[in-house]
Amino acid sequence: MSLQAQHYSGVSSITGLPFPEKDLPGVRLDHALVQIRQLDTLAEYRMIMDLKNTTGDYRAIQMITPMRFYFNEFRPELRATILDRLTTLFPADFQVANPYSDTRQALKENFGRRLFIRKFVNTLDLAKLGIGCQAEIGDSPLSAKRIFIEFRWSEPERPEWEGTGQVLCMEVRVQHEVLIKPNDQRTVEVRVKLPSLITGSEFQQRYAPFELAQQNRWNDPIGQLFLVNRMHDATLVLPEGLSYRQFQEGMDWQVTMIENLSPQAEDRIAFFQHHGAARNCEVSTQEISFPLAVRNISASTWLDRDKQFSGLQVISRPGLQFAREIPEYEHLSGYDLTLLSGLKPASAISNPAMQRIQSLDCNRPEGPALDIKGYCHPVFAFDLGPEKGFQMQTAWCEDANGAGKGEFIRFELTQPARAMHMHNGYQFNEEKYKANSRVRTMTLTAEDGSFSQILPVTDLRILNLYDLELKPGYYKLSINSTYEGTAPTTCISSLAFDFVSTEKWFQQHFPPRNNPR
Repeated sequence: MSLQAQHYSGVSSITGLPFPEKDLPGVRLDHALVQIRQLDTLAEYRMIMDLKNTTGDYRAIQMITPMRFYFNEFRPELRATILDRLTTLFPADFQVANPYSDTRQALKENFGRRLFIRKFVNTLDLAKLGIGCQAEIGDSPLSAKRIFIEFRWSEPERPEWEGTGQVLCMEVRVQHEVLIKPNDQRTVEVRVKLPSLITGSEFQQRYAPFELAQQNRWNDPIGQLFLVNRMHDATLVLPEGLSYRQFQEGMDWQVTMIENLSPQAEDRIAFFQHHGAARNCEVSTQEISFPLAVRNISASTWLDRDKQFSGLQVISRPGLQFAREIPEYEHLSGYDLTLLSGLKPASAISNPAMQRIQSLDCNRPEGPALDIKGYCHPVFAFDLGPEKGFQMQTAWCEDANGAGKGEFIRFELTQPARAMHMHNGYQFNEEKYKANSRVRTMTLTAEDGSFSQILPVTDLRILNLYDLELKPGYYKLSINSTYEGTAPTTCISSLAFDFVSTEKWFQQHFPPRNNPR
């Protein structure tokens, strides 16, 4: 198998906001939430929509949830498993004489002179293909009124893809009927699951484009559209020039809100992620990110030392990026996403922690490593990531004489928070934990005088959780007393907050029922 094909799932897929089968004057999409809950071999979405009927008549909306799949690889071990599953579901159209060969030409011969093949199926048929689409109102599921699949061949849409053979497109449309009383509103939840694209020449890249509108669109602008993803799971890509506002929900949910959106047909957003080691590295690459709602981090003192962490690489996942073009699908087996070549950061402001981190060449005699300037700087108390990953490699360590009584870390919260999480000491390993002093008691104080509380801390390498009601503003976390280590320097490995949004509609519909944050 070639290097270019070592990362490839054989199918590129896209879904989007459900839309009305035909224009319905007087019915609009008032609010919507699009949450990507999973992006690995599958892209799994949860969508919440408030549909409002502003007329004096009953409205029966035929709501269509769209999905499209693009196949350009038909060789064994490279083609998508969904193609082989189609052979079982539709043998007359997809069975070939030699399934262990490149089946593109044989499938085209099965089509004959037909421009397209259309099939009506049910939800069980979709499940056999690895596709899911469920809708409900409240706790009542909606039965799909009609589901059709249409197959057609088309030329690759980008000039650089010419000559690579025709693409097989499979379009799926799932129809649900939603009845709304006069001058009333219905909240509909739709969950969609479909195979995601996996590609990448050297490490895995996963891509999930999402359409905001079709030819038939909801009347009037969407009042508020909330796009939700976990900071470590995916990066959101918006089209250039779109206005937005961001906030954080819980520990690591990133929320991007767009108001008064009037999407045109084929307007898209996308989610992507990539994993794996840096070029020529044998070590896995860990994630690093920082909370959206914590700013202006400083401390009374800190231990200003540089350190190299051998055998470690990290990648900073941007929370939001812009693109001039968001492709409907990706095409070439195992190549890097075309999306990546045209991305622009959402902000020109550099992450203050990433300015302190340098990846050292994997080809050095010493091997790969991270060189961190001031690895005990207070900003490193707020990095997010796996507890056993980079998050515990760094800490805030005060540098005053003695055990650190009265030393503090200062920061600004830009949103309300309902809890604070803390890992005490320097938790790089057990030896480092015992060598440095740890916090015994501390005081968290709001600088405007609205909050002050003394907090006890456990002398164990476990999470300390404090239920608090904190409003936006500046805070100081001061050391009152310590558990003494062999060195007097007192450290805190991590501080994190469970944030709450102030958007009322969002709070009513997030988190998902029966799904913890």
